[in-house]
Formats: sequence, structure tokens, C-alpha cells
Amino acid sequence: DMPGLFKERYGYDLSSVLVDIFVETDKTKKARCDFYTLLSEMALEAFPRQMQDKLSKLGVNLSGHYYGEEAFDVQPFYYGDILEHLAAMGVPGCDNLKSEADALRYCNACKLASSAAHISNKDRVMIEASNMTDRNQNITPELAKGAISIMFVHGVNLITSYYGENMFDEKGMKDFTNYISNLATL
Repeated sequence: DMPGLFKERYGYDLSSVLVDIFVETDKTKKARCDFYTLLSEMALEAFPRQMQDKLSKLGVNLSGHYYGEEAFDVQPFYYGDILEHLAAMGVPGCDNLKSEADALRYCNACKLASSAAHISNKDRVMIEASNMTDRNQNITPELAKGAISIMFVHGVNLITSYYGENMFDEKGMKDFTNYISNLATL
């Protein structure tokens, strides 16, 4: 129903600007802005708002993250306004696949999720924390705690660890989970 909604909203046919959306012309800026704004609103209604409405009736909050959330340049093409989408969730969330402190320091996924929570007056921000993209690295409990600390400073306060139960020995895992618990308590 996008062509009809587009015509209703903007007063011109989507088919008349398809080339302008994908090829640079004098109409590109307006066509892209209109197209991606509508795309974002449709995706927002189709997924996070609809799911959160259904889940809230069961006393459950929607949380999660989007594909490509780390890269601003891909967000409009996938779902539009990430802040609006994350804010529609009961618990805005993000994913982080790294444990290297320098990579995490400038990762915007945590900050986007915490900003979405802030603008929507929510007090929890979830992360799926893991070392998926740097899994060949020798991850120590200290390195993992450092990674979690950076995520916490970026506004995450609900930490879901996907590091794996066999990553550390029993003492290391106990120390790591206690550290996460202490951060969450703050």
C-alpha cells in the first residue's frame, strides 16, 4: 500500500520519482526525504509499535536491536529513524560484537539506544554483549569487564552477555558475572 500512502501524504505519485530516489537528479533530495520518511513510519508501525503494543498487554517489554545499527549511512535504507524505532521499544536495545576497548569507545550503537531511552523517558537500555567480531582475540575477564564498562558508560544498564559459558574458568566467570551485577546495581 506504499504507493497509495505516498500519494495521499505527499500529493504526487511514487512511480513518478522512482528514478530520482536512486539516481541523482534535481528532484532527488525531496524524493528521497519523502520516500524514506514514509518508509520509516511504515516500518515503525509494522514492527516495534505493533510488537510493543501486543507485548505490553502481557506485561512484557519489547527489546532488541536492528541490523546495521552501528552505521548511520545504512539506517535510512533499512528502517529510517533509528531513535524513533528504538524509542518505541519498551527497553531500547543494541548489539555489540566487540571487546576491544578502542573499537568500543567510538561505537555509536550503545549511545543511540541510551539516547532513545532518554528521549522516551525510559530508564533501561539493553545490550547483547559478545566478542563475535574479535573472537580470535584472547579474551580475559579483565578485557571483558573493560568492554562492559565502556558499554555502561555509554548508557547501557541491562547487560545480556553472549560471551559464552566456557569462555573463562569457573573463578573468572564468577568474577565477570559479579562485575556485571555490580554495574547493574549502580
